[in-house]
Amino acid sequence: MGKLNRFLIIITIVLFFNLLNAGAETISFDSVLNKALDNSFDLKTSNINIDISKSLIDKTRSEYLPLVKTGLYTEYSQDLSTTNQTEAIGDTVITPDSKVQSMLNTSISYNIFDFGQRKRKMLIAKDDINIKQSLYVIKRRDLKLKIIDLYTNTLLAFKELIAKEQIEEIYRNISKIREKQFNDGTGTKLETINSSIDAAKINNEVEDLKMKLSSTLRELSYYTNDEYSIDEVVISDFEERTVIPVKDKKPSLNSSNNVYQIAVEKQESVKPEEISLNLTYTPDYKNYQYNIDKKNKELELLKREKLPQIGMYVNYTLTGKDENNILKSFQDFQNKNVVLGLSTTFVPLDSFKSAADKRKIKLEIKKLKTERDQSLADLKNKYKKLNEEAVFYQRTYESNRYLLSLLADKLVELKRLAESQPDNCESVLNEQAKLIAQQLEIEKKLINRASIIKKNQIFIEEIE
Repeated sequence: MGKLNRFLIIITIVLFFNLLNAGAETISFDSVLNKALDNSFDLKTSNINIDISKSLIDKTRSEYLPLVKTGLYTEYSQDLSTTNQTEAIGDTVITPDSKVQSMLNTSISYNIFDFGQRKRKMLIAKDDINIKQSLYVIKRRDLKLKIIDLYTNTLLAFKELIAKEQIEEIYRNISKIREKQFNDGTGTKLETINSSIDAAKINNEVEDLKMKLSSTLRELSYYTNDEYSIDEVVISDFEERTVIPVKDKKPSLNSSNNVYQIAVEKQESVKPEEISLNLTYTPDYKNYQYNIDKKNKELELLKREKLPQIGMYVNYTLTGKDENNILKSFQDFQNKNVVLGLSTTFVPLDSFKSAADKRKIKLEIKKLKTERDQSLADLKNKYKKLNEEAVFYQRTYESNRYLLSLLADKLVELKRLAESQPDNCESVLNEQAKLIAQQLEIEKKLINRASIIKKNQIFIEEIE
């Protein structure tokens, strides 16, 4: 009968806590990240920019096709002079008759040879797509890292709030005990005041944490487009994935300085393994390289624009006229003419405009190379910092998890002791508060460790 009673008590407690959390919304890192990626205006804009660049490919490809033009012209000329002479002044011919003239003209022109100008334009358009795509990858990675930091701060504030609320409850109980002792004559007024001060201080900390948690949830809400309330939300721990996909990239012979070690977890061990990452495969480096390649092609295009362009053209013309009627001039389309020809055009002198453009592009290339090298240095420093933090948290990972389980067991024993020894209740409560604070500090370290692993994972996944 005793076992049945204990079983019913356990079931009642479980149901009680389930009812407490029934209205609470549980959010996880994965759900927050997915919603942030779906709702990101920056990523949507980047996708549109990629489509815009792709549309420029069709525009550039059109230069490989013939250009066809058709025009219909009609005019009425009225002779106002009294002579019947035809006069020519420059390009203008004045005839002595009055008439309506109409003409239908169709022309076809095609660029036969341009010393690779069209090819360079096509390559520039393709580089522009690569630039936009690499920018998209950079923005996506930066957004993921932003969400990791934001979710970490939210989770830390949530954990600390729970711990401080527990400690506040303990301090209030101690304050009640001290007040009872003072009323019974077994305690002092100073002890009662001190316990009330401790309870008030921890209450202020709780209120500050509520404000902090509310602020971080508001930031999360901006990215996920969901509304969160600190009274109706539960923040889940990071899901630790022991398998992190690593792209097998072999460093190029000339890029040994761009290879750096970064710590990641493997499935068969909780210890991080250092993986060689070639920084030249990062989207940051690629973006600069695509820009440099594009500028080099623009420089080559400027040089080739000075060379001749050879083309051909065909003009087919129908003409008709009438003295007064426009429609009859169309019906009189009897005069026909066909012209075939070759054309060669080039610009021998452009007032040094192309020379100035070349200097400008060369300086832009120099600037891009400097910014690229700075970006690599920043990435290397960032990877180094992540690696050092991962190694630091890993050294104490197993001991912290073991200590956390011991503290949990001790807390259970202290609660049992408080129930069995009411006389030592105050000292037991103080010990409980210390244990909860110790648990919180260890949990913070484990959360920070999980956050570092997530960041390492993001950096590795974004390397193509």
